[in-house]
Amino acid sequence: MIKIAICDDEKYMVDDLSLRVMDFFNDDKTKFEIHEFSSGLDFLKFYDVEGRCDIIFMDIEIGDENGIEIISRVRDIDDKVIVIFVTSHTSYVNSAFRLSAFQYINKPLDGEFFNYELNRAVTKVAGSLDDYSFSTKEGEIIIKINEIYDIEVDNCKTTLHTKVNSYVMTKRISLSHLIDELGVDKFCKCNQGQAINMSQLQLIQPENAVLKTGKKVYLSRKFKKDFLESCSKNKWRREL
Repeated sequence: MIKIAICDDEKYMVDDLSLRVMDFFNDDKTKFEIHEFSSGLDFLKFYDVEGRCDIIFMDIEIGDENGIEIISRVRDIDDKVIVIFVTSHTSYVNSAFRLSAFQYINKPLDGEFFNYELNRAVTKVAGSLDDYSFSTKEGEIIIKINEIYDIEVDNCKTTLHTKVNSYVMTKRISLSHLIDELGVDKFCKCNQGQAINMSQLQLIQPENAVLKTGKKVYLSRKFKKDFLESCSKNKWRREL
C-alpha cells in the first residue's frame, strides 16, 4: 500500500488532490492511503509519530508556514520520500529542487500532467518496495524484504533477523508501523513483540511458528486466530 500525504491550507485544494489520487487508483483502497493536513506543523507531528510516507504533495505557502522549510525538516529524517510541490508560486523552484523535489506542479492543476507525474511517482515507489533501507549504529543497511525472516521489538529495540545476520535499527518504531512499512500482506504478528515473514514460514506447531531456518517463534493465543487466518489465504503446511 502506498501512503500519500496531502498538505495544503485550502480545503478545496486538499479535496481536489484527494479526488485526483482516488481516481488514479480507481478508488481501490487496498492500493493507497491518504492523509490530509491543513498545517505543516500537524504534518510534521504525524510524520514523527506514524513514520515515513511514500509520496508528499506539499503546498509552498501553507498558511503562515513555508512548505520548503517543512520539507527541509522532513529531509533530516527521510531522504527517500517523494516530494511533489503543488503551488501557484514559481519563485521557489530552485529551493524546491535543492531539496530533491520529484516535481513542481503549478496551480491550477493540469489533469493530464498531474496524472503523468503521479504515475511516475507511483512507479518509482513500486520499484523500491522490494528493498528496505534502515539505519544501524554501523551505518545504512539495504536488504531485500524477503531476506527478513522475523522482526523482534523489545524495550524499544527493533531487530531485523535474516538467515545469517541480525540488525538493530536506530529508528524507534512500533512493530505495527514496521509491518505497515514492510507490507501487511508479507508479515504477520505471532506475539506482542514478534512478527514473521510469511514467505519464510515452514510449518505451524501448537505454540510456535517455525521458520525455514528451523527457528521457532512463539505463537500466542491473542494473535493465533489472525495468524491462522493469514495462513489460510495461502497454502502453508500446518502441524496443529
